[in-house]
Amino acid sequence: MDRERLARLLGMLGSAHDGEVVNAGRLAVRLLKSAGLTWEQALNLDTSDLAVRTAQKLWAENNHLRADNEILLDEVRRLRARSLETPASWRKPQSGAEQIEQAIEWTAFLSDWEREFVTSIAGRWRLTEKQQARLDRCLAIGRQPASG
Repeated sequence: MDRERLARLLGMLGSAHDGEVVNAGRLAVRLLKSAGLTWEQALNLDTSDLAVRTAQKLWAENNHLRADNEILLDEVRRLRARSLETPASWRKPQSGAEQIEQAIEWTAFLSDWEREFVTSIAGRWRLTEKQQARLDRCLAIGRQPASG
């Protein structure tokens, strides 16, 4: 819990403005509730109990984050494996959208930068000349393994 903030809020209880007093009181109560403390615990100078509760809260949050991280790592592994799959054959793209889709299908042969570029232009209606030239180079890279 932010003891300095609580001290500032309690200091505002002496304000001459009733609205400010009520607001400061509500914010102080919210601060305590978010920390899971009672007024007695907050005003007690012994912070060992607070430290234990905070450590327990952080431990639980850390475990939750680890679980989320494992899920994300599994998803990255799955997507990487999928990105290394190559289509059975090369087909000539007929439209700009098909060109982008074809380049994405052959990302296993592209550099990280090219892979990022191809996915970043997906869904665009129009490409600049420079973007189209880069896309054409990416398609040529994918066409080489398909024809070989």
